[in-house]
Amino acid sequence: MELKTDGTGLEEALADSENRFRCLVEYASDGYLLYDEDGTVVDVNSSACAAYGYPRGELTGLSLGDLFEPQASVADLTEVDDALCGGAARTVEINARCQDGHTFPAEIRVGVLEGREGRRFMALVRDVSERELSRERIEYLSGHDELTELPNCRLFRTEADAAVERARRAERQVAVLHVDLNRFSLVNQGLGGHGGDELLRQTAGRLREAARPMDVVARYAADEFLILAADLEPESPAARAGPNAGGAAQAHELAAAVHAALERPFDLDGTEVYIDAAVGISLFPLDADSTTVLLRHADQAAAQAKRPGEGPTHQFAEETSDKWGRLWLATRLRKAIEQDELRLHYQPIVSLESLPPGAPARADLAPHVFAYEALVRWQDRDGLVPPAGFISLAEDLGLIDDIGEWVVREGCRQALEWRRAGARVSMSFNLSLRELWQPDIVERIAGEVRGAGLEPSSVIVEITESSAMTDPTRTQRVLYELRRHGFSLAIDDFGAGHSSFSRLAELPCEILKIDRSFVARLPGDASSAAMVTAMLELAERLGMRAIAEGIETPEQLAFLVERGCPLGQGFLFGRPAPASDLVLV
Repeated sequence: MELKTDGTGLEEALADSENRFRCLVEYASDGYLLYDEDGTVVDVNSSACAAYGYPRGELTGLSLGDLFEPQASVADLTEVDDALCGGAARTVEINARCQDGHTFPAEIRVGVLEGREGRRFMALVRDVSERELSRERIEYLSGHDELTELPNCRLFRTEADAAVERARRAERQVAVLHVDLNRFSLVNQGLGGHGGDELLRQTAGRLREAARPMDVVARYAADEFLILAADLEPESPAARAGPNAGGAAQAHELAAAVHAALERPFDLDGTEVYIDAAVGISLFPLDADSTTVLLRHADQAAAQAKRPGEGPTHQFAEETSDKWGRLWLATRLRKAIEQDELRLHYQPIVSLESLPPGAPARADLAPHVFAYEALVRWQDRDGLVPPAGFISLAEDLGLIDDIGEWVVREGCRQALEWRRAGARVSMSFNLSLRELWQPDIVERIAGEVRGAGLEPSSVIVEITESSAMTDPTRTQRVLYELRRHGFSLAIDDFGAGHSSFSRLAELPCEILKIDRSFVARLPGDASSAAMVTAMLELAERLGMRAIAEGIETPEQLAFLVERGCPLGQGFLFGRPAPASDLVLV
């Protein structure tokens, strides 16, 4: 537009710009509020009127106190700092209050405007009710079994960890009972999945009745349950026969109550069914020094109880640990690093969106590979040792930093070879909690990547959910530094820990890897199916791409593709293999 010398051209340009801005505001899906420093609303758009239920004329003139609660948080909407004055926006989460009195959770983006009329604030109001429902659903499913409404193994572990810590301080005992139903498969075969589900629901109810009010009853697996009996008095000869009998006696009494509760027939749609169980008992601190060992020993004891000739209840018998073997392994591991015995195997992460119908042959996967995850192995003289066989020992010995540095360096070298061969795939590696907290970790990783001649954007740094939430503030600082250098970031094993979802949303991660324990039960397990679906919805709402780990069957793949999962990883596409075995083009 030609600007006239009398200024009318400039006025027309300004009017045109204002009209375009008004159109953008008016048609925005988010509510728009313009208000002054006193919090009085002076302008709104149609979406704001619809969200709050006010006519435009009534909405303007109201104060922020009329539209949001609690009042203590309203001040955040008019607080001014250097970042806000510098053009940055502030995000505030607060409840919005409508004309009819009901409220909805809102995410507010606030910016400040300086003009002829003084300082004003512009806020975009987004209703995040659906996102909050997704969070609540995931929070519930992360700790509970959908079928029986019992706590699941994850929540059980949290309760058991707390019980063990209390017992350690108070010199008390903790018992874990592993209840494994006998002949459950016959019920499934005879009455179908519906009959089996009903049996599990009724069994859950009976176990609650058998347990004490303070005990925790959880579903562990398909036909296996756990009971946590905490704060038990230690063994004493004087207490063995009384109500304050020691931990072992009380655990056996609880096991007897479980067997008695299962003696009555179950009514499954008019069909009477009798079923019993094998019960394994493990006690802290008599035969276990941690929750992990308690669970393992209770499982082993239940397996012993299932053997012919054994009674229905079995208590774990402590075994001698191989301390000399561990010392010998530690010596060999130190030499393994010095003698270059570490190896990297690579597992493909595949774009499920680009796959043709039906699972393709592995040789045809090359065009669909999004990235390769680098997984460390130890080439011992007795064979290839997987990470589970030495990583925890490396952490105990303080060797994990050296191993992690080698993984990054070797992975970058291999990724550069792939690029030179024309394969435009990313390389990912996992960062341990110990490495994450090293003060110079970002500079070390960035130096290795750039020293290899790679762009950081082609490297994915993975951290587990549990590592991310151990110290969220510290983790967030490190991740933002990695992001600033250009790295892609992923949350690994999502669902295996207990995330604060508000914290998760604050992490600058682009990828969410769904833990394989959920995928393993797809598509038949309703609880896992609901959980995975909710995780996919959460990832999409947070602007992240989901990777389903542990895909092993075409049925699992079909379920994930149907629900729009963008990326997948698992044995169906290939086991971890040396780079020389991969088909890149």
